[in-house]
Amino acid sequence: MNESKKIKAFIKNNEKYQNKIAGVDYVECAICGLYGKKLQFHIQMVHKLSVPEYKKTYNRPIVCDSMLSKQSESMKGKNNPGYNHGGKYSAFSDKFIGNTTKEEAIDKMKKTKRNNPQNENTKLEYYTSKGYSIEEAEKLLSERQSTFSLNKCIKKYGEEKGRQQWLERQEKWQSTLESKTEEEKIEINRKKYPKMGRISNAENEIYEYILKIEENVDKQFAIKSEENNWFYYDIRVGNKIIEYNGDYWHANPKIYDSSHVFKRNNKKINAKNIWEKDNKKILTANKNGYEVYVIWENEYKKDKIGTIEKCINFLTT
Repeated sequence: MNESKKIKAFIKNNEKYQNKIAGVDYVECAICGLYGKKLQFHIQMVHKLSVPEYKKTYNRPIVCDSMLSKQSESMKGKNNPGYNHGGKYSAFSDKFIGNTTKEEAIDKMKKTKRNNPQNENTKLEYYTSKGYSIEEAEKLLSERQSTFSLNKCIKKYGEEKGRQQWLERQEKWQSTLESKTEEEKIEINRKKYPKMGRISNAENEIYEYILKIEENVDKQFAIKSEENNWFYYDIRVGNKIIEYNGDYWHANPKIYDSSHVFKRNNKKINAKNIWEKDNKKILTANKNGYEVYVIWENEYKKDKIGTIEKCINFLTT
């Protein structure tokens, strides 16, 4: 193939991935910029490099997330060569026949993820390492995080079925969470529990926007109630507080009715009880001289800019 045909083929190939998400729908060759769902063959045949050499030199993924997910599905259940092995082939199992303990395997996995955020498509570094600006990376990360939103479910399946699909997914996720050890729960929910000193990505985004116009902004501000319990609030500026409420954790009344039952720390609680607790939290802030503005997850994901503008207006009027 002459040089002109090669260039045309290159351009035609990359055009297939227009309007697709980098890392999720395709990966880019660090050497020549070619797009593809997986690049092993390309790297070996065109650039004469082994996959380990490429990874060591460029520290870039060679398979996109959608392909990895597809490959993962093809190895589930009876398709897995180790099907019914009872855990003896998994380093994360107490029955593992190798020399690595379960604790060592988990520690190694956590350390690898912590030290390589550029390999995690739920981290901002994943996108900035590919050459995107902070603003572009934030947008791509937001798109990645909303791949299973309520709005998308309704758009795909219709109002009734879409809402049911989303609710079932939330319940399944919560059920999976409840089956984990306390240590695993802490790690998974770290971003949702104020006392752990971490906040969700959405809360952090809102905080960063506000920080651009306000210098004195507090995160995870605490107020003691009359019963000597502590309430933690997401963002505070002066005597005004902004609360970001997750749809599932705070039982968004636009999604759940008052009798809907949730599981919290192996206990059952209905939406009405959750609302009462949240109202008490707001009243506690009011009694201490604070105004509170509540943002709902669904509202923010649907219109980030509009929601941010409402926050700014609340803080400045």
